[in-house]
Amino acid sequence: MIRILKIYTGLNGFTLVELMVAIAIMGIMAAVGIQMAASTVPRYNLRAEARELVINFKMAKFEAMKRNRDVVLAFTPGVGTEGGSYQVFADANGNHTYQDGIDTNLAFHPLRANILLTNITFTANRTWYEPSGMVTLAKTGRCEIQMSDGSNRYGLVLSTTGVVRLEASRDGGATWTVK
Repeated sequence: MIRILKIYTGLNGFTLVELMVAIAIMGIMAAVGIQMAASTVPRYNLRAEARELVINFKMAKFEAMKRNRDVVLAFTPGVGTEGGSYQVFADANGNHTYQDGIDTNLAFHPLRANILLTNITFTANRTWYEPSGMVTLAKTGRCEIQMSDGSNRYGLVLSTTGVVRLEASRDGGATWTVK
């Protein structure tokens, strides 16, 4: 008995041309998506650094009240593409300068690449919270965190009551909005 194979001609599927067109469209979409993501990541990093700085200011205020001693924030400004850094420490001997083995380091934070710490108006690039959680008038001021191209920046303003205000600028610092 001979069996005759019936060839089914109504196969459903994609042709090679249809698959190539779909792959090309996905490639174009991926290229555009990667380019958009690459341009937004630096702005998110900048915002994350600004929020981290605000958190560390608030932590310094509470640590000063908890430890009943001055807590210092010392800043190292950024130069070129080196972003700078800041340190938070509990000052054991009252000189407001970090001394290893004497003072308690609470945080040391180097900034991410292409984000700069600039325009620091605190005297000697440092400020501190007193045990009351307040800041003396001489220790009020501001500092800015900006992208290395200067396009976007955040400013952090410290008042005598110890309150930290975050401001943002998208035009190189000409205008500021409170965040």
